[in-house]
Amino acid sequence: MLVVITGIIIIIIPQLFTTIQKLVGNMQGYADDISAWINKQLANYPDIQEWLNNALDNAWENLTKWLNDTIVPKMSEIITTFTGGMMAVIQVVMNLFFGIIIAIYFLYSKELFAAQLKKILYSITSPRYGNAVIKNMREVHHTFGSFLSGKIIDSLIIMGIFFVVLTAFNFPYAVLCSVIVGIFNIIPMFGPIIGAVPCALLILLEDPLYCLYFIIVTIIIQQLDGNVIGPLVLGESTGLSGFWVIFALLLGQSIFGFMGLIIGIPLFAVIYSIVRAKVGNRLESKGLPSDSNVYRKVAYL
Repeated sequence: MLVVITGIIIIIIPQLFTTIQKLVGNMQGYADDISAWINKQLANYPDIQEWLNNALDNAWENLTKWLNDTIVPKMSEIITTFTGGMMAVIQVVMNLFFGIIIAIYFLYSKELFAAQLKKILYSITSPRYGNAVIKNMREVHHTFGSFLSGKIIDSLIIMGIFFVVLTAFNFPYAVLCSVIVGIFNIIPMFGPIIGAVPCALLILLEDPLYCLYFIIVTIIIQQLDGNVIGPLVLGESTGLSGFWVIFALLLGQSIFGFMGLIIGIPLFAVIYSIVRAKVGNRLESKGLPSDSNVYRKVAYL
């Protein structure tokens, strides 16, 4: 964890800062490019051309006036707010540091904690129900652990592939786009699309042709991820069909919001496996088959 944090601080953050700084510095250039494009496209329509140019000039003038009249006089207030924000960041860093220390102690004693929880569980329930609780908790641990760790590894691989490809072909904002796509790739199915859209818009401002190339690269890499890398890393960590994956995503998002897009699938997979096991046990106790394929063409028993 410390190596990852150090790597982010040393490598990624300075490049992200440079990229954002370059983007802000190019705002005037973007405005000039838009104005030149309007003049070129509407050369035969001088009235429309003049109106659009005046609208752009007014917008830029209003933005400059707002910066000079509103932002600059309130610099002291902004500095105070920034200082408060920095203190909040320092608090988060301290919480993260103490969290790591506590996590080390917790992991060091996890076998003892597990034994104590088992002892408490068996003291208040019968062995039958205690075994059922432990079995279900192990199912939760396996499903969540396999899915989340697999998605993180998969996202890091995709981030690395994007970084190598975009850097090799001199794409603008290569580091920023690689980080954005990699982070959003943690969200199943919809994540790559969510992450690719802002990246494509950023590249479009710099070079429309590179934007088209980026979309093609994204489609190729996501096909590679969906058909090769994802199944290889994740395997059958959830055991859900495509329909139930989409259902779990939508249900998780509606209940838990953005976090539901990440935990919706493993949470639903746990519920699904428990219900499937209960139904299978009830059917077997009645002497009936538990395989769903047996019931495909059965009208009734």
